[in-house]
Amino acid sequence: MNYGLLVRPRGLAETNSPYDWFKKMRKNAPVSFDPERNCWDVFCYEDVQMVLQNFRLFSSKRNGNVQTLLDMDPPTHRRYRNLVNQAFTPKTIQELEPRITAITHELLAPLLGKRKIDMVAEIAYPLPVIVISDMLGVPSHDRKMFKEWSDILVAGTQSASPNVMYKLFAKQEKAMLDLQTYFKRKISNRQINHTPAAINEVLRYRSPFHGMNRFVTEDIQLKGMNLKKGQEVMAWIGSANRDESVFDKPDVFDINRSPNNYLSFGAGVHYCLGSQLAKLEAKICITEMLKAIPTMKLDTSKHLRLISSTFMYGYKELPVILGSE
Repeated sequence: MNYGLLVRPRGLAETNSPYDWFKKMRKNAPVSFDPERNCWDVFCYEDVQMVLQNFRLFSSKRNGNVQTLLDMDPPTHRRYRNLVNQAFTPKTIQELEPRITAITHELLAPLLGKRKIDMVAEIAYPLPVIVISDMLGVPSHDRKMFKEWSDILVAGTQSASPNVMYKLFAKQEKAMLDLQTYFKRKISNRQINHTPAAINEVLRYRSPFHGMNRFVTEDIQLKGMNLKKGQEVMAWIGSANRDESVFDKPDVFDINRSPNNYLSFGAGVHYCLGSQLAKLEAKICITEMLKAIPTMKLDTSKHLRLISSTFMYGYKELPVILGSE
């Protein structure tokens, strides 16, 4: 059984910074096999890009009981994605701007009298949930349930024990089936200044997706290593975005970076459908927050905790101070 996408590598679990581990692996073992997870890991930009793009050599088929777009290869993937694409055209996304602005104002309004808030709980979590819920026709009273299903689907574990993995697989399969049932029932019933550049650099510097897996379709060699048909390969996007051979001073946050060809939304046929929506949400939210609470700053007295996921990256909370006492 393959655990690459669900179980955090030992080196990643034992470090305080994933980027330190990524740097070490790029230098010492850019393509390496992890017997504990029964999975290959690739860390350099060109290799990660190839694994993500070349669906003939690296398949997305994960052989689960419930398939999504992420589990399909062309031509099946292309057929379904063309249907979904209609909801994510540049024109459609741009038309969402007034609604996203209004939602952002609604979220900001009750915060203006406070001194400290949790940015994740008050802004970063509810905004995208409300927007995508609106797009999918999810009423406000179902948003919490919708988010819980989403959290289960991206959850990971530090244990590769069969019992732990069985429970995780079962929980995720149930969440996916619950989502399908929910939407089947629904169907049956019916740019400002440097903000865009800063968002692009955030996406490179702190990619929300740290990795994605593929499966080898035929025996190949990669940087002198022999990858066998059927083996799992983990493409570490977070590492590729800090690759010294591609990005000048990759560990420096530079909003003037150009070019900035990050892989945070993937590459090839599985390039993220919601990439433009995510960037529009971020642009509006940041712009309106800076207008409403220009003095906000990070609350450095609080310890930031990372979410527990192998392939997603983010903080459980982001406490900020809105003004002086």
